[in-house]
Amino acid sequence: VPGMLGMVWRYSEVDKLSGKKQIDLMADNRICVGQLEAAGVKLTEAKTMAIAGSDFENLMTVLILQQSLEICRSVAKNYIGKVSSQALLQAFQAELNQTLGDTLVPSALRGFSAPIQMTAGERVVGKITIPLTLSPQFEIRDVHYSVTLTADDIG
Repeated sequence: VPGMLGMVWRYSEVDKLSGKKQIDLMADNRICVGQLEAAGVKLTEAKTMAIAGSDFENLMTVLILQQSLEICRSVAKNYIGKVSSQALLQAFQAELNQTLGDTLVPSALRGFSAPIQMTAGERVVGKITIPLTLSPQFEIRDVHYSVTLTADDIG
């Protein structure tokens, strides 16, 4: 966080009333929490305004998903709108897996699944579906999101 001068709280201390660490109390109340680093302050916990328990409750998860969607769109530009064949779909799948893996694993993700699916009807209109399953590095649960792309979406 550029321009940050200092922090008031010692987040590792335990609140006497609740028995929770201050960092957890603030995160529970949807307050972004930072950590002092040599280069400045780094956000370590940031809740969004999503419903508690939602896949999109943590800001880091949302940012990882946004980057994954951008990768899907970017890779799809080379394949959507061309005559679909098994060889083309295999090349698309290989490039998508390679790009997601090189970009996000292990820095942001423990792993992922991004199978490209296309029904006969979708094949005719040039539409694909990618049921993404992302395993964020710092979360216990997986995040599921279905990406549907057409040539118009990525043009």
